[in-house]
Amino acid sequence: MQGFYEEQPYNSLEQDLFTELSQTATLAKRDTLLYLKPAVETEASIRIARRVASGPLPSVIDDPREVRVQPFAWYVQHVTSALAVVCHLLSTDYKSWELHNAKHALIAGLAYGLGKNVLMLAHEPYVSPIDYRDLLRAHATAASAESIFGDWILPVIEAYEKKTAEQQEYESTVKAQVELRDIAIGDPIAEFESGQLTDYFVPTAAYNEALRSKHSIFVGRKGTGKTASLYKLAEDLSSDPRNHVCIVKPVDYELHGLLEMLAQQLSRSEKGYLIESFWKFLLYTELARSVYEQLLSKPSYYVRTDPERDIWEFVEEQSTVIMPEFAVRLDRAVSQLLDLTGTGSAEKERAGISERLHSEMLARLRSLLGDVLSNKARVAILIDNLDKAWNQQTDLRMLSELLFGLLSVSAIVAEEFEKESHWRAPVNLSLTLFLRSDIYAAMIRFARERDKLPVRRMTWEDPELLLRVLKERFTASGADEARPDAIWEKYFPPTVRNIPI
Repeated sequence: MQGFYEEQPYNSLEQDLFTELSQTATLAKRDTLLYLKPAVETEASIRIARRVASGPLPSVIDDPREVRVQPFAWYVQHVTSALAVVCHLLSTDYKSWELHNAKHALIAGLAYGLGKNVLMLAHEPYVSPIDYRDLLRAHATAASAESIFGDWILPVIEAYEKKTAEQQEYESTVKAQVELRDIAIGDPIAEFESGQLTDYFVPTAAYNEALRSKHSIFVGRKGTGKTASLYKLAEDLSSDPRNHVCIVKPVDYELHGLLEMLAQQLSRSEKGYLIESFWKFLLYTELARSVYEQLLSKPSYYVRTDPERDIWEFVEEQSTVIMPEFAVRLDRAVSQLLDLTGTGSAEKERAGISERLHSEMLARLRSLLGDVLSNKARVAILIDNLDKAWNQQTDLRMLSELLFGLLSVSAIVAEEFEKESHWRAPVNLSLTLFLRSDIYAAMIRFARERDKLPVRRMTWEDPELLLRVLKERFTASGADEARPDAIWEKYFPPTVRNIPI
């Protein structure tokens, strides 16, 4: 109380914490859907994260696994620019639920006070305090949470689409008057501006290797451009109609089931066969799904060829197996493999694996994919985000086996697609995997032949190249200059404290 009277905060009521933070925060110019994930991964949070990331609204997901603690100014910035906010609270069964829920309640209150659309979800059992009891929706199951979110998000999407249409009409008639105001350096997370990445992308040696290589794993720290390289690769390869590109980028998936699958009492050879079959199933079905979606995007007057019609009909017949997104197919494949045992003979174990992973269907799929893709100059599979769910508590030995299995399977699958026989046509297939360097460093300890891994390092050790990225980014952000070097003359002073800018 004595400190209160000494500091006398009541003498400056116009200047509060929110005003101070909002003045220093760099506010985004786009409406977003902000999702605050719970500190504990649950099936409900995984489903909501998938819906948020794949929906029509630009999204920002506050994931404690990616950044454990965000400053309050970050929340002020993103809540202020958000169109809607979803806060996911934990039930009282979880450890440290009070602190987590208090933080989310504070952010929800900030959003509500700013007039944002707010949805507060909570895992049952949870008794809500009276001050936000009318806002909170409790759910007992993941399906219930997804249903609540689906009903709530519909009017938000309608309002966003209406506002976007009005904004586009306004922008078509009014030209910006203040040039500097329209310049935004961009978001540090590549996923949040994937549509603009190629405007300022600077090719590096690692990128050029990825463009040429057949089977590669690209390792780099967070922020070195792995995801940006993936988007640029996809664009460059897709620009040639003779190529086909398949991107594998799961939004979110659960590791518990994978660990259970790998922990089964199988012999080493049968575990290797299990991992190989598991990845072949996922890659074959993902490739078939990408071909189907490409055909689906064709105009109505497009006449499909016989091979295209055959694979279209096959995918629709097997839609329950092929059409779900990658993370869902991964979860289902793991569920089907969890009841395998190591008590039978090797032949029976392999038969059980083959049955659960639809090996007969995959043979037919290989034939159909060969027919429809044999005329392609290159079929590229680009994989990212497989390390997103990994953390220091994960059993890295087991998951390293899984990832090393993917590298082995990439060569096996490419070899199988290159083969030609009476029932299959050859396909020129390549596979590129992007991986965080900290995950790679942790798992490489378990590699038997680490020197044979096709690893490329993504680093930024050339100051001139990094400066070029800055110039290109600034030019692409809205600076009205055709020549990147001119930005220094127009927007910056020549020196700062006698140091040339």
